[in-house]
Amino acid sequence: MKNLKLVKDKFFLLTKADRRVLVFLSAALCMATAVLVYCTFHRTQYDEKASMTSDEIKSFIASLNERPHDSRKWSERLAYERKEYARNEPIPLNLHTFDPNSADSIELLQLGFPKYVAHNILAYRRKGGMFRNPEKLSTVYGMTPEVFNRAKPYISIAPQPSAERAESKDTASGKPLYVPQPKLAKGTMVDLNAADTTLLKKVPGIGSGYAKAIVRYREQLGGFVSVSQISEIKSIPSDALAWFEVKPNHSVRKIDVNSGGVEKLTHHPYINFYQAKAIVEYRRKRGDIKSVRQLGFMEQFSEADIKRLAPYLKF
Repeated sequence: MKNLKLVKDKFFLLTKADRRVLVFLSAALCMATAVLVYCTFHRTQYDEKASMTSDEIKSFIASLNERPHDSRKWSERLAYERKEYARNEPIPLNLHTFDPNSADSIELLQLGFPKYVAHNILAYRRKGGMFRNPEKLSTVYGMTPEVFNRAKPYISIAPQPSAERAESKDTASGKPLYVPQPKLAKGTMVDLNAADTTLLKKVPGIGSGYAKAIVRYREQLGGFVSVSQISEIKSIPSDALAWFEVKPNHSVRKIDVNSGGVEKLTHHPYINFYQAKAIVEYRRKRGDIKSVRQLGFMEQFSEADIKRLAPYLKF
């Protein structure tokens, strides 16, 4: 009792702040002790349950080893079992004449092409690629000399019409002939904003691929404002520019710089990610952009950037 009274007297001699700290530390010590006791008790129960679970697992594995072999016929198996078996069973090799421009995935696998090679062949065709000779097939990603040499004797590529030719037939033999499509007469001008792929292919030096590229780029821009813009298309012949014109009465599709986020702004070929981000940040901090001159205050835009972008902006 004497010691308890001494502690009590010393406790009240402390300052109010010191008494609070002492009470807090005492409470924390009690809580830590309680957590330690709980964890010890819980661990003991967990070890007991784990031991029981392990015994149950051993018993289950033993019961699996005692199961009789499945002797059901193929027709008696469930549909999902037959499907799983068929998916994992290797496709037998069946070498035969094939056209790499039309063979499907099953046929390619039967010819001994690995799955990833067959996938690459189909992906190449989906992107517009065409195998015009057997050697072209050897360049497919993943193709090995062994696989190609095994399939090469069976490759039979059907004649394909050229991108700049129209198909006709020989009256005597009935076999297809290919007559060059007529090109435009010298001096003819083609409106870049109105021409479709059929008309574009009649321009000397412009085939199907370039015609599609011009139409696709026109759609991305929102329309051409200058003939020189088609030179921004990769590898397009420079002498083809002389056949094109941009009529002044054509209006381009404009983008609102004060609406939409970064992703929407970067859809335009003349706005990159950093420029779009700068526009969005400017709007957030200072409000709407009133004119193209305000873009000049952003370090992400050069004078050339602003000049070519100006016809496509609205505020």
